[in-house]
Amino acid sequence: MVEFLLNYQFGLYLCLFLLPFAQEDAAILFAASACVSGLGHPLAGFIWVLLGLCGNISIKYVIGRAAINHKWARKLAENPKVEKAGEQVRSNLGKSLFLARFFPPVRLPCYIATGFFNLEFPKVLFFSVTSALLYLAIAFTLFHLLGEAIGSQLRIYLPLIAVAMLVAYFLFRVFRVQKMH
Repeated sequence: MVEFLLNYQFGLYLCLFLLPFAQEDAAILFAASACVSGLGHPLAGFIWVLLGLCGNISIKYVIGRAAINHKWARKLAENPKVEKAGEQVRSNLGKSLFLARFFPPVRLPCYIATGFFNLEFPKVLFFSVTSALLYLAIAFTLFHLLGEAIGSQLRIYLPLIAVAMLVAYFLFRVFRVQKMH
């Protein structure tokens, strides 16, 4: 697979664009580790995964906008608790989107809520992209430093390490949620 990605760079960048639609954190960590490992150019990987994140955020916003056209959603929007949540998101949009970027359980509801509550899309996109840029910069920097520390011989294993870290994180979350119930 490594040889395939090295020979067909477009395939790697297409994966980096599409992966955020499945899981944003995995996309960011994979992009950072793959580019540091030499599978792709770091700037190109950064840009392609950022474009995928923007597309993913946009789709979730549109889902929220479309949902309000349904009878059940309009009824839900009239609930005082939902109205209060909408006001919180409206008044703290930047904070809400930065929190959503770094706290995955609230990411999907927050992105959909921005569309559901008809917030200005340019503002939503601005704060989402800004938080994504910060997350990407942190991930790429950490993987670059890790790659420098472990040496060129072991860099090829960084994507596997990133996947193992994500699997461990998700297993931890699943078992923690099951333990709570």
